[in-house]
Amino acid sequence: AEVEDGPLRRQAGETGKKKVEATHSIHIVEGESVYRQFVPWRAALTKSLRENRTISGCKNMEFVSSRLNQTILNRVVGFRGFVPDEDGEPKDRLFFVVNSNTEKAEQVALDVEADVLWRFKLTKEEYRITGRVRTIRAHKGQRKYQEFQDIKKAEAEEAESLLHYRRIAWNSCAPAERAAFMYPDLVETISDRQVDDLIRLVLEKLTVHPLSHAIQNPSTVFVSLDKEGTGTVTFEEFTTALREGACFMGDEKRRLLWGYLDSEGEGEISYSIFDDYMTQMQVPVNFWVMYCEPFNVERTGYGDALGRNEIEYIDGVPTERFDGELNTWLYYLDEYTGEWDAVPRVEEDLEN
Repeated sequence: AEVEDGPLRRQAGETGKKKVEATHSIHIVEGESVYRQFVPWRAALTKSLRENRTISGCKNMEFVSSRLNQTILNRVVGFRGFVPDEDGEPKDRLFFVVNSNTEKAEQVALDVEADVLWRFKLTKEEYRITGRVRTIRAHKGQRKYQEFQDIKKAEAEEAESLLHYRRIAWNSCAPAERAAFMYPDLVETISDRQVDDLIRLVLEKLTVHPLSHAIQNPSTVFVSLDKEGTGTVTFEEFTTALREGACFMGDEKRRLLWGYLDSEGEGEISYSIFDDYMTQMQVPVNFWVMYCEPFNVERTGYGDALGRNEIEYIDGVPTERFDGELNTWLYYLDEYTGEWDAVPRVEEDLEN
């Protein structure tokens, strides 16, 4: 489908001499469509996540890396989204979260290469992703304390943007998971427990884009609805923003939350308040964010390099066919141009 003017456009890679047009558009909910252009393998991965969203565990992937003693480590981790770079530019870096008190964090060496194996049962697809692994923590590799200091202060990460991404990732976690990280010292931001839970639900949903799976500030979804740039939204726009961000709640709870945010009864609120709530959330030291920056991807499944299949009309309804031949596509990052190329793997490549 042709894509209209949209934010965060990115140039697709090329397959040989033929350019790959990553311009598919998907409606998350009824109403205004949300979309984005991706590099070829991420366009296919986004489509796979969309079509397998009803399958339990579709975001679980096998993370294969080497320990410091050169032995192989295979862990199952949950995909959380994509992390931008230090300058805020969109990147294709898959991230997951770990507890630093577990063996998983200790056994994965820093600044190493790792493989990710990802299977999708419904569409019968398999991704093998190779990339470099990095870790975002509250401090550097070794804590440094001053002598005779009453309050121990750890040295912060060198990039402030990385700490900001870590805070966004923390707010995107489910309440039960946050409670496990902070047990038994779970801190409530708001005295009203019901309102506190509702705000945490909004932050959980709005901090990850429902289509691109990229982490973002919770106020980002409101910016597209604020056509005049006033920095405020009405109750109707607030409801639309929650729907576009895939944050669904009953009308009673939505009005309860609105009544707390609009306590003075002005009929509109400043949506930057959600960014303020996010910065107030306490992030535990044992909360680590690990991400894999791919440089080589292999996909086995139906369809072309973007995962698009042949369209068949059944009773006048366009439907994709999944009964063709399985293809294997190799995606690699050109070191000189910085663009992704996609080429099909044939039997000759297997023999060589």
